[in-house]
Amino acid sequence: MKIQISTAQAVMLLVLSRMFRTVTYSPMFEDLTEASAIVYADIISIFVTLIIILPLFILLRNGQDDILLESTKCSRKLGKVVMVYYFLLIMLVLINTTSRFEAFMSNAIFPNISSLTVIISFLLVCLYGAKMGFEAISRASSILFVIFIISLIFIFGFSFEKMHLVNLKPIIDKPISTVYELVVHNISHNMEFVLLVLFLPKVKGTFSKITLWYIFISGIFITLVGSITVLILGDFTLNQIFPFFSIASIMEGGTIQRMDSIHMALWVLISYVRVTLCLILANEVLRKITGAKNKNGKELIVIVGITAIVSYFITLDYDSIKWIPNIVNTFVPIFIATFVIPIILLIFRRKNKNEIKKVNDNN
Repeated sequence: MKIQISTAQAVMLLVLSRMFRTVTYSPMFEDLTEASAIVYADIISIFVTLIIILPLFILLRNGQDDILLESTKCSRKLGKVVMVYYFLLIMLVLINTTSRFEAFMSNAIFPNISSLTVIISFLLVCLYGAKMGFEAISRASSILFVIFIISLIFIFGFSFEKMHLVNLKPIIDKPISTVYELVVHNISHNMEFVLLVLFLPKVKGTFSKITLWYIFISGIFITLVGSITVLILGDFTLNQIFPFFSIASIMEGGTIQRMDSIHMALWVLISYVRVTLCLILANEVLRKITGAKNKNGKELIVIVGITAIVSYFITLDYDSIKWIPNIVNTFVPIFIATFVIPIILLIFRRKNKNEIKKVNDNN
């Protein structure tokens, strides 16, 4: 029986995954002088994203198309190349997410804990979730999505009085270049479209419907989180490793005296959803690459092992692999996955249609 989830479940799964970067955004390591640029860039990124994924809209407009199958139809070699590329991209997301999870836990929550302990325990839990399957994580995300909204309402509600509109001001220092860099950085981390094209055949809804709802809902959340953070902290936002967590840690209200505990729970749950989803998809793509028949779970264990090792070395700040998480910021990976590859497949599709038409005309 083919497992399929609803459009709503798919959207909630993608939004939760996207919120990973939002609630853990760290402007401290970026060359910024004005926090207001973050808010403007968040809004502009929504419209730029729609433009970039236009080829995907055209390619997948017929519904539940499988982009890996589509590439294989065009050419067997091209299909293998596309599979390998998407697999490496998911591995990049896995490593980046796991290493950032460890960074948050060791910097904001448990400063004395071993990084290896955090990584191994976290990946083991995600491995169990991946073993449960795609449908299980989809159902769990529906519950977590409601918890996420409630948690944000608490945090936003208790922080309302601390917001000051004076902190949202025009950008004076290099406004165009500053916003441009932030927009590129924002879109570079929007790997959810890669995840969507891979699990699209398992969704009852169409690509366009899922995408529009995802962009709309995630855009609202991203803009809200960014705006409230800047309205409260102002330019002090730029000096925080995790500014949204800083807001939660100073909030107090009613019977909940420590809002940072809510944020910590949010962070763990969102990280769990994202990594588990990536493990499931990475496993499926790797099985297609290798042509594995038996579902013995060896591929999944290999993926977890590679993720754990590389993530651990990244946390140790090894110069030889520091470039790995920085690849995402170059914008190149997501651009190739959501623009270049769909364009290539559209060209092949058009070419094949023309050849079929010529054959029919000759007959």
